[in-house]
Amino acid sequence: MRTSKAVLIAASLMGMLGAAAPTPSSPDLTPRLPLPFDGHLSVLTYNIHGLPWPVARGRTQAFAQIVQHLRTMREDGTQPHIIVLQEAFTTDARAIGRAAGYRYVVEGPGAQMPGQGNLPSGSHALTDAAAWYHGETLGKYVGSGLQILSDYPIAGVRKMAFPAFACAGFDCLANK
Repeated sequence: MRTSKAVLIAASLMGMLGAAAPTPSSPDLTPRLPLPFDGHLSVLTYNIHGLPWPVARGRTQAFAQIVQHLRTMREDGTQPHIIVLQEAFTTDARAIGRAAGYRYVVEGPGAQMPGQGNLPSGSHALTDAAAWYHGETLGKYVGSGLQILSDYPIAGVRKMAFPAFACAGFDCLANK
């Protein structure tokens, strides 16, 4: 009885996290041409709070504002050359880079990418204390939420996900 109740609660939580809030039509995804490299490089790291619904709601307008601000900067020639987005979990959040005119977009590890590494000996107390009601034993539900946007070509990409034991709380649902 207890196990079936736990499974029901876990399934409900996963269903709520996976449900998508209604979104308006997709933004214009036409990339803009990059500026020539002048010896200076600007980098922006930005936590856009793009968590899935119902954890974060009503973010579509905020994402549109981010896109518009980045486009305005591009028109002025002041856009960051490289942006690292954090918490870009939703479709709308992941569309920011292309909608803002970045030609090159790289996603971090997806939900299905296996983690690398073994639990160090003597560390089993960490995994033994994991709790499903904190999301620590449910597995990876979403990707890393990380994106790199670049005006310049990206010559190579290597991805690595942390092992399942190297997380705590609801962060364990994301494959970081």
